[in-house]
Amino acid sequence: MHLSERLGLRAGKTDSLISMYWNVLLRGLGMSMLGLFVPIYIYKIGADWGGMIGGLQLVAGYMLIQRSLIALVTIWVGGLVNKLSFRWSVLLGSFLTVLYYLLPSLIDGSLMLVVVMAVITAFSIPFYWLSRLSILAVDGEHKSFGKEMGIVTLLERGGAILAPVVGGVVAQVFGFKTLFAVGVVVISVSTVPLFYMKHHQHDGRVSWAGFKGWFKDIKNRHLVVSFVGEGMDGFITSFYWPLYIFLMIGSLEVLGGLISVTMFFSVLTVLLASRWFDKKRAVGGKEDEKMFWWFGGLFAVTRVLRAGFGNLIGLFSIDLVTKLIAPLYWIPFGGYVCSAGKKAGGLRFYAYREVVYSLAIVVASGVVLLILGFGWRWWGIFGLSAFGVLLTMKLAKES
Repeated sequence: MHLSERLGLRAGKTDSLISMYWNVLLRGLGMSMLGLFVPIYIYKIGADWGGMIGGLQLVAGYMLIQRSLIALVTIWVGGLVNKLSFRWSVLLGSFLTVLYYLLPSLIDGSLMLVVVMAVITAFSIPFYWLSRLSILAVDGEHKSFGKEMGIVTLLERGGAILAPVVGGVVAQVFGFKTLFAVGVVVISVSTVPLFYMKHHQHDGRVSWAGFKGWFKDIKNRHLVVSFVGEGMDGFITSFYWPLYIFLMIGSLEVLGGLISVTMFFSVLTVLLASRWFDKKRAVGGKEDEKMFWWFGGLFAVTRVLRAGFGNLIGLFSIDLVTKLIAPLYWIPFGGYVCSAGKKAGGLRFYAYREVVYSLAIVVASGVVLLILGFGWRWWGIFGLSAFGVLLTMKLAKES
């Protein structure tokens, strides 16, 4: 038997979730090795000409450019995804991601390079994520979305256990160029399972007129508010939290090691959260919503408290607590999003979500730029993250 068949893969005929799971695992390995250090790479370019504040401003400026472009092109990309198929769209997004990391491995860092990277991600993100999320929603089962979100989270975090510390050592010892070169190889390999994915029937056109109608529909107000909050928290946590740790401890190796250790312990909570959510959802009533609201509230508190820690033990402790709580919040959140996506047909829903998500980050980037000059900047930044988490509580309506 061929190795691909042992792995559950058959060219053009494989269940999309199996192909996607393999891609999630391999891509998660590469992205965990690289994504954690991209904000620091951009920060250092900005810090060379503007000091610490200049570096923090460049990170916000990068996201402002990236997400403004994504908000503009996502509807157009959604139309292409509808024509190309999910499989080829995920592949195209993955190849653009390879290009995104290849450039800084070959070219010295500069402001122009940061702008070019932002432009590339403006296309790689919607091509990859619109397709990936649509596959999970269309092919998944409502009653087992907790299990499926648990599998995806477990695969991503499984790859993220060792990758951050490895990435930190490579970046510290050999430099960012070598780190990005190694990551390019891993992400390239992650595209292989996608060639085995079956084709999908698509769910119609994506248009600005459709987005306007979806956005104005009062029945979708809870979705719009939740996606605004998701964007705010996602931006701060992905970019300014690793930057904050780096600025406090000054070591890429320690940053990678800290994230790897806390990620390891969080895997245990993922297993608990996925089963717990599906069981509570099966009971009916508001059992699963209560779980989401309770842990979402705790999660928001840990988000803002991050600004109060400045030494290694404190940073490790708050990150560990946050990582242990996170699956009990994110798995219900992911399950609700998949339920809404399945009900709405998949592609259109995720395209409109991406536009709202990106516009929220544009606004959040502007707020960050305004408060960076104040001494309470970190409380403001992480407070914005916590507020975003609280906004997502409305998504429980999709239970």
